Amino acid sequence: MDNSLNEEQLQKRVSWLDNELRNDKTAIASLQSKLENLDTENS
Repeated sequence: MDNSLNEEQLQKRVSWLDNELRNDKTAIASLQSKLENLDTENS
């Protein structure tokens, strides 16, 4: 059995990784905002 990925599988994987990266960036931005708000509240 050939374990190599075909072009369609690679495209799906890259698309999934791009989506995960966007989700991670959104989560990081949200956490940064929360930290900034906490810093402001505690000043």
